[in-house]
Amino acid sequence: MDAQDVVLAVVGFAALTAILIFVIYRRKQSSWTGEVIDKDHGVSMKPVTHTIAFFVLLVAVAGSSVGLTSQGAKTPAPKFDGNVADIVWGGRIESVTGVAPPDLGPANSLITENDAWFRTVGAPGPKDIVVSFFKREPALVGSVVVVGLGGARSVADVEIWTSATSAETGFIKTATGTVPLDPRPNSSPENTFRFNPVEVRYVKIRLIRNHEALERNRGDIQLRCIRVIEAQASGYTPSLTRHPEIAAPVFVAEGAAAASGQPVPPMGCSPTAMPMQPGTGESRKVILVVGNYLATVGAWLPAAITAKRLPAKYTSSREELGIFGRVETTVLAAKHLQPWMLADHDTVVME
Repeated sequence: MDAQDVVLAVVGFAALTAILIFVIYRRKQSSWTGEVIDKDHGVSMKPVTHTIAFFVLLVAVAGSSVGLTSQGAKTPAPKFDGNVADIVWGGRIESVTGVAPPDLGPANSLITENDAWFRTVGAPGPKDIVVSFFKREPALVGSVVVVGLGGARSVADVEIWTSATSAETGFIKTATGTVPLDPRPNSSPENTFRFNPVEVRYVKIRLIRNHEALERNRGDIQLRCIRVIEAQASGYTPSLTRHPEIAAPVFVAEGAAAASGQPVPPMGCSPTAMPMQPGTGESRKVILVVGNYLATVGAWLPAAITAKRLPAKYTSSREELGIFGRVETTVLAAKHLQPWMLADHDTVVME
């Protein structure tokens, strides 16, 4: 329930209260002014007038509050918490062991959600999660927070690896440790893996095992989120200083006002209408906006082709389907879509 809903509820309650007061005055033959209401010789109008005036005043005040709420409300800017792996600040999941690239959408919850959860599946053995930062630029990193999920299948032993070269090679182990076991179903046990700050482009979180006995570890490791914390050091320029556009707030009201001030484009097929200007010719970098990261992207044709979910004859090698093999898709929950993201993409697709 938002502020406007609360105000409207108050107005409704005030209306019912006013009616109730009037009925009481009518039946009890008295008023707050001490005047008597005589059923046989007429009704004094003072209590009725006061009741109506009181009700009108409440409606006026509530109406003003609704107006202020709707006119002055702004979408709050996200507050930087140091997690340079967060999608909002340009972070991204590069890969997860056993997960095909088109299916990485749900993994995004790992770096931007605190109340969701993620599970690895597949063959027994370590699972690697590789993350990068804004435009895959280097960042000074000094700690990684791994938050587990209550229960024996929650992540236990973890290794942290870093690379300054690529998402596949050049990794050096920088920290090891264990996320404690918490048997409570909705708990969030966590551990902060600290190491000497190092400037890197990629961080690999290797999940060694869960808390079950070794013979029962079948590759199912559960966790809530991962946070890669930016460090500070002399001579290092923080990510948000290098790229202030990352922290640009989403001011919906200002955007609407700016758009309303633009001239109305010509409509129809009149000779004065401006012709459509060609773009790049095809979509190459696409943002797929979903309701949440647990939503399937299977209906997104480029993902279906890349993941080979369609019959063998439907591949990107076919001329008419070749465009889908050239599409790079970034899956985002609607609430995490930021203005700076649009500069690096040519197409936005809504779920």
